[in-house]
Amino acid sequence: MSFASYDALIAAFTAGKGQDYVFNKTTLSLAAASAGHSLWNAAGAPGQGSFGGSSAGVWTAQNSSTAGAIAFANPTGPDTLHLVLAGCVPNAASAGTMLIYDRLGQVEFLPLNDGSLPEVTAVSSDFTARLAAGEGAQIFAEITHTVMATGAVFQISSYTNQAGTAARASEVVTCNAVASQAAGRFPYTNRFFINLQAGDTGVRSIESVTLTANSSTTAAKMNIVAARPLTYLPMNSANVYVERDLVLATIKMPRIRDNACIALAVLSAGTSLPVFNGNLIAIAG
Repeated sequence: MSFASYDALIAAFTAGKGQDYVFNKTTLSLAAASAGHSLWNAAGAPGQGSFGGSSAGVWTAQNSSTAGAIAFANPTGPDTLHLVLAGCVPNAASAGTMLIYDRLGQVEFLPLNDGSLPEVTAVSSDFTARLAAGEGAQIFAEITHTVMATGAVFQISSYTNQAGTAARASEVVTCNAVASQAAGRFPYTNRFFINLQAGDTGVRSIESVTLTANSSTTAAKMNIVAARPLTYLPMNSANVYVERDLVLATIKMPRIRDNACIALAVLSAGTSLPVFNGNLIAIAG
């Protein structure tokens, strides 16, 4: 279904088809300027999500029933659910920009140090449960285990793109050192996502990840996360509510697909991460 007019949107909300999810995330106090930080494992509401198990390359699909998800109730057919507003109050001016996304799943426990290089980790994954035909996910890396005293080098060495073309390869990612409070940190700066092969707009599955240079920290591990971005929210002032109107100000109204695992990440503007209090409003119609 769709909304024929703004009046129809209001009518759907007043008829009880709206949902307002209030979130709170208490993050680690120390950040790195221009670095991405996944809030998946941060405490608050919803509770902490899990980084997964201890087997390298395992793909774990995630949905609205996964612990840590911002979960909306599925609409009654033929309605579809759409995000219409995202708002947040950070308690620090250096909060940066928040990414609101559907977390399709994670490739877990990938090594950032291995005795034999190159280390190729085979992956069996499928991102397509909540992707439309011809649509691909974006991918980012999050550190899950210990710090990384010196940066590793890795590549998504084989993936299938949005058109179903296999054997594609991402950029080679040279990681930054992460000295402390590493859980959830992206191992690179100035962006959310890993760059794909030229011409590709998304990823439908990953087949292998290759480590070509070690971190000096033997226990360092990361996940590769498949994300369907919904919107971005810039946050410039401490203790001031900011919102993204996705109906009138930014005409987008991204669809929240059934069983979506909504999650948050932040690209920090400073060296401290604040507490985030906010809300997401979705309407079905």
